Amino acid sequence: VEELRGLKMLDWCNDNLPALLAELARKRKVAQLEAATKTTNTVVLTRKKNDLAKDELTGGYQQRFEQELKALGAGRLRVKLVEAKGAKGRVTFGLAITDAKTAAPPSEVLSEGEARIAALAAFLADVTVAGATTPFLFDDPVSSLDIEFEERVVARLFALAKTRQVLVFTHRLSLLALLQQAAEASADAAKITEGVQPVDLRRVRMERMGSRIGLATQLSEKELAVHEAAKQIAEKRLAVAEGHFQGGRVAEYDQTMKAICSDLRIVTERAVEEILMNKVVTRFRRSVTTMNRLPHLAKVNAEDCAFLDDLMTRLSVWEHSQSEEAPATLPDIAVVRQDALSLHKWVSDFKKRKVPEAAPVA
Repeated sequence: VEELRGLKMLDWCNDNLPALLAELARKRKVAQLEAATKTTNTVVLTRKKNDLAKDELTGGYQQRFEQELKALGAGRLRVKLVEAKGAKGRVTFGLAITDAKTAAPPSEVLSEGEARIAALAAFLADVTVAGATTPFLFDDPVSSLDIEFEERVVARLFALAKTRQVLVFTHRLSLLALLQQAAEASADAAKITEGVQPVDLRRVRMERMGSRIGLATQLSEKELAVHEAAKQIAEKRLAVAEGHFQGGRVAEYDQTMKAICSDLRIVTERAVEEILMNKVVTRFRRSVTTMNRLPHLAKVNAEDCAFLDDLMTRLSVWEHSQSEEAPATLPDIAVVRQDALSLHKWVSDFKKRKVPEAAPVA
């Protein structure tokens, strides 16, 4: 009986072979479609996203964030990174307050400066992975920050600049002063430590002319080295004033000469801070730097003080309001040129002057 059934089955299959093959092909296609559907199932994607988020948090992002907070001087902030609800299949994080007694968004707890520091730490934790060499671009990274945070941010930027390019846009003179100070410290460290390379700080001045913005220009006398600034005033700026004088353009001449006298006064102020006082104390910097600087103050004599005092006194008249009934008289071009050249020569001579030897102690 069993043999007979088998023969009848084979006979039926032979009669219906085309239909059977077609059904098998259909079954294969259905199986392929079901398998493809499973790979695009949102549940699978959501689960994968959660796994990635967990791996990322436990893989170092949270730890890097905490390290960046400490490096930026904000280790006291009670904040942490948490997974945020976002698009499916994408890992995103948000900021949360730790150990809070009541639920509150960070925007209602943190100050503007603290929020900026936390955002900067999260950004650095995200991009400072091992082996990354892409450049950094910061637009006023210290906005809303106090001076302590400014100093920490500058130190962090210079640490980054040792391995990658860092571009900083700013209009804050305090940040510029801190960057220059850090560059000087980097250069000093390179001189005394073998194998250490200094961080190269390059400054570019950006100006606006009407509707055109972002125009790169030469550094002004306020930004050049003191001796270079004095020389530029004597050779270039006063040549412009002479052109107005020869052409009889009174208004243009007065405006140009007043600006020159004002800028020469600022350069003289910088000569006091940077050359005479050897940058022990400078504007826009709260620290007093004495290491390897105090011995140079022994070079200062009464003639130096008298020269700079006389120059500052005569140039300061243009920094104060003048009576219209008895306005101050503009100095001759020759006088201003001689002042600028004298300042240039004084800087050169003072730098060449040797520090006097200390007198023996009895």
